[in-house]
Amino acid sequence: MEDNKLSVHHLYVHFPFCRSKCAYCGFYSIVPHSECFDSLYSGYLSSLEAELSYYASEYNLSHLETIFIGGGSPSFKSSFIADLHTILSRTLCPYKPSDEKAEKKPDIKPDKKSSADDFFPNISISEFTTECNPTQITDEFIRTALAAGVNRFSMGVQSFSDDALRRFGRHQTADDVFRALDLFAAAHSLHPHFTVSIDLINHLMLTQSDVDNEMAALCNVITRYDFIRHISVYDLTFDEGSRIYKDKSLRRSFSHSEDVSTLYWQRLSEIMSAAGFVRYEVSNWCRQGFECQHNLGYWHYRNYIGLGPAAHSTVGDLRIENIRDVSSYISDWQSSRTVTRLTKQEQAEEYLLMNLRLPNNPINEDIVKLIPNSIKHYQEIGWLNSDYAITDLGLDYLNTMLVDMFDELSR
Repeated sequence: MEDNKLSVHHLYVHFPFCRSKCAYCGFYSIVPHSECFDSLYSGYLSSLEAELSYYASEYNLSHLETIFIGGGSPSFKSSFIADLHTILSRTLCPYKPSDEKAEKKPDIKPDKKSSADDFFPNISISEFTTECNPTQITDEFIRTALAAGVNRFSMGVQSFSDDALRRFGRHQTADDVFRALDLFAAAHSLHPHFTVSIDLINHLMLTQSDVDNEMAALCNVITRYDFIRHISVYDLTFDEGSRIYKDKSLRRSFSHSEDVSTLYWQRLSEIMSAAGFVRYEVSNWCRQGFECQHNLGYWHYRNYIGLGPAAHSTVGDLRIENIRDVSSYISDWQSSRTVTRLTKQEQAEEYLLMNLRLPNNPINEDIVKLIPNSIKHYQEIGWLNSDYAITDLGLDYLNTMLVDMFDELSR
C-alpha cells in the first residue's frame, strides 16, 4: 500500500549538457558534439523516465513539494522543460477520464498565484525551479518554462565584471545578464507569479575598486528588478574534476587577497540588509518568505530523489549515487548506480552538515546527546545559542565546528 512506503518530498533532475565548461565548475556535465546530441538527448530522456517510474513504484511520491532542475545548463535546450513536464505528468499524474483537471493543460494567467500544483494534478508542487544561463534566456525559453509550471528561475550570474567572467571562462558578459533580466521583466509584467534567484561567486575580485564596482552593480540590479527575491553567494572553490583544480598555473591566476574577500562579504552584508534581504542560510539571502524551499528540504535532512547522471538521492538510511557518465546512465542507469546503507554515525554527520547551515534551527536533541563536549564549548564562545542553534557568528566558523563535532562522533 502507498501509505506503507517512505514519502519523498523533493525531486532533483540533473541536466548534464552544457555549451562549455567553466574553469571552476566541478559539477558533472559534458559539451556534446552537435552531430550526436539528438541521440544522446533522446536516450537521456528515456532513462530519466525509467528511473522516475522505478522510484514512483518504490516510494510514495504523492507528497512531492518541490522540483529543481540543475546542471549542466537546463536552458541549453529550450524544449527540455516541456519534455520533462510530459515525463513527470505521465509518471506522477496518470490521466484519468474522470479527472477534469488533467483533461486540459492549465492556462498561464496573470493573476495566478506562485504555485505549480495546477500543472501536476493530484500532487501539490509549491515550488518548481530551473537553473538557467543568461546567454540562453529567450522569450521562448521563459514561455516554455512557465507553461510547464516553473515558478522560480535560478540564474548563474556569478559576477557583473566582464574581466572576472573572462578570467574563469564564463561565456557571458554583464550586458548578457541585463538583457536576460529585461526579458524576465517583460514576462513578469504579464505573469507576476514567478520569481528569479541569482548566483554570485566571491573571491573573483582582485582589488577594492573591483569590489566597489561589483557592489554598485548588485545594488542597481536588486533595485531595478524587484522580482529578484533570492541571492546565493558562494566562495570560489577548486573542486576536484574542475579545470582550475587540474591546472596549477590557472589556480595561481585565481589567487586572491583575503582582505578583498572579507571586504566583499562586509559590503554584501550591508547591501543585503539595507535592501531587506535576510541571510537565512550560510550562503543564501532572500526577501522575507522567499527562501528556496527545495534547498530547505536538503538542509532539514528530508527525503529526496535525484534523477539523471551524477544525481544523488537520500531516502531513509539509503544513499544512492548515479554514475557520472551520460552514456553509462543511458545504457543501464540502474546497475551503474551505487547504493549505500548509511550508518547511524554517517546519518548524524550528514544531519549536522545540513542542519548547521541554517541559523535559528535547533539541533535535534538526540544528536546533541552524542556531542555534549562540542555543544558546551560552542555555546560558551557564542557560536551556538542556548537552544542548540547556530548563531550569526557561528555561521562564519561553520567548518571548524563541523570538524570538531565529527571528531567527537567518531570516538
